[in-house]
Amino acid sequence: MTETKAAGAYLNISEASRRLGVPAYVLRFWEKSFSQVKPKKHLGGRRYYDEPTLVLLEQIRDYLYKHKYTIEGVKRILSKKEQPEEFGGMQAQMEADLLQIQTQLMPYVKKQS
Repeated sequence: MTETKAAGAYLNISEASRRLGVPAYVLRFWEKSFSQVKPKKHLGGRRYYDEPTLVLLEQIRDYLYKHKYTIEGVKRILSKKEQPEEFGGMQAQMEADLLQIQTQLMPYVKKQS
């Protein structure tokens, strides 16, 4: 029987790890690598993740694994944001990248027309 927590409940590191699909040691590494990741710590050092922190971790995961950014690249992106947003900064970067690709491809498209 699987228990689900109420919306807004904190997740421990095992639960956060399962939700994000990354091992717990990766979450601990990201906590050291990204100053924005600040899980609540209770007595004994147990980590508990709230929803905004989980959203931030999802963004970090996606930048690193889906979009192949480096740790330093993600740090630069996050340093430009004051709060985690749903890929607002990434969308602008992707649009700029696509415009650059389009510009580079235009000579080849014109030759075939």
